[in-house]
Amino acid sequence: MGVELFGAETAVPVAVACFVAYACSGHNGIYLSQRVAVPKRAGSTLPPDLTLRDARALRPVPDLSDLFAPHPTEGLSMSDAHHVSQTEIGWSAST
Repeated sequence: MGVELFGAETAVPVAVACFVAYACSGHNGIYLSQRVAVPKRAGSTLPPDLTLRDARALRPVPDLSDLFAPHPTEGLSMSDAHHVSQTEIGWSAST
């Protein structure tokens, strides 16, 4: 469709974009009842005739707690808090 929309000179970039999108998408889809006939990776251990819902359940859940936990050097309170005045937000007594 990209070639139809943008012309034949875009065939190579469109093909590269399609391949990268296919390789990066993994076993994802909007229809979770869709069956995986052939796994995308040769060394995959997915059982045959697995649904996308089941494949998603088998995927390991990443631990993101390190991303949201406070850093050891961060204090729990802000010692240099800025208090916004009425003039800074555009409000004056005459308004």
